[in-house]
Amino acid sequence: MHEPYDSYNLTPAQAERQLLAEVGKTALGRAMLDYLERQGVEIVVTEDVPPVMGAGIVAGGGYMPAGKKLYLDPRAGADRLLHFFAHETRHVAQMETEMQRNFSAAAFEPRGHLFAVRLMEMDADAFAVYFIYNHARETGSKVFDNLSKNTSWRETPDSLEADRAPLYNAFYAAWVQSGRADEAGAMKAAALAWLDNEQLVEAYNESALLGWRKGAWQGLLNHADNPQSPFAAAFAEAVRAPHDVAGLFMDRAADFSGLFSGIGVPDYLDEDDLAGFAVQVMDGQAKVAEPALTALRSAIDDFATAAAHYTGMADAQKPRKAPFRKASPRAAA
Repeated sequence: MHEPYDSYNLTPAQAERQLLAEVGKTALGRAMLDYLERQGVEIVVTEDVPPVMGAGIVAGGGYMPAGKKLYLDPRAGADRLLHFFAHETRHVAQMETEMQRNFSAAAFEPRGHLFAVRLMEMDADAFAVYFIYNHARETGSKVFDNLSKNTSWRETPDSLEADRAPLYNAFYAAWVQSGRADEAGAMKAAALAWLDNEQLVEAYNESALLGWRKGAWQGLLNHADNPQSPFAAAFAEAVRAPHDVAGLFMDRAADFSGLFSGIGVPDYLDEDDLAGFAVQVMDGQAKVAEPALTALRSAIDDFATAAAHYTGMADAQKPRKAPFRKASPRAAA
């Protein structure tokens, strides 16, 4: 029998030891720890989780790819600490996958960035629910049951974390309806339940647009006066093509849904599901509301101005053809 544990009233070091011991109780957990080690990622349990994407919001964890550090806040409590461990580990895998992508203007376009963040967070939470389900099944723990209750997400008064209990309940309902057989369908149900969570959607809409300003927009500003830079040339070329946000989204969704399939995690999106899934995520129930909507419109206008600037800058760099001159008649022999 496994021993229950609790990270309340523990030092970060104690909470980290207990978390790692709990994760190591399942084959999936051990495979994830091995994956993080191979990626050179350090797990840091601290009450000072740095703000992710410049958003400055309180979070249960965060992954900083520049420093290869996965942060977790022990004040989340034992059950949520397991959830956020899985959530942030999924982000590590997502970002490693993203680094393999070709340069695309759609990734810089504000809507493309917003939907990419939405997909990353939805996928990370759906995976975390699966991880907790797997942990409960393998160890007999009550973590899944605990996190399916709203009170589990409101145990600490200063926590701004949105209630994720509906994701657990959607997973369980779909799994039971399938005869306790379709784990992939249950993961997809958890992902779609994420879209119905207004608190999550609105928080990440604002976070995504703050991140766009501090990331993509700052990059565009940094190269705006340097037509010789490889970035300026690549962006000017890419931005002339249609910004296929939907296509980029579907490619990402296909990649993300299959992450960790090699260690037994379900690939929860079939190829035939991708277009319909994209509509649900991009244009379905998770609308962009104020104040993020105003920020999105402003970002779209600024992106259009930047696109025109970069293409004009590239055109100015093109060598001009020499003016046509009539050949001088040859002197008579």
